[in-house]
Amino acid sequence: MHRQGCLLHGTSTYKAVSWLKKSPKQHPLTVGTYTFIEDANISVVHNNQTHEWNLLIKDVQISHSGVYECQVSSSNKLSRLVRLTVK
Repeated sequence: MHRQGCLLHGTSTYKAVSWLKKSPKQHPLTVGTYTFIEDANISVVHNNQTHEWNLLIKDVQISHSGVYECQVSSSNKLSRLVRLTVK
């Protein structure tokens, strides 16, 4: 299992947190705690106390390799890119 976190400091006014996999046909994997893709191995966990949003990938495959982006919808767009390499 792979866990990638998106920790939000000082962003108590955010509206939504999304995880995307960067690709030519980019679309959200998750928005809030809702999962948009039909892959039971991908989910998101939110911790209200730490303001952390973790993208969880179970049974990690080579196809999961790539760049993932955590986007925060607020008055200013905030984002974080993370590269996952599966060998």
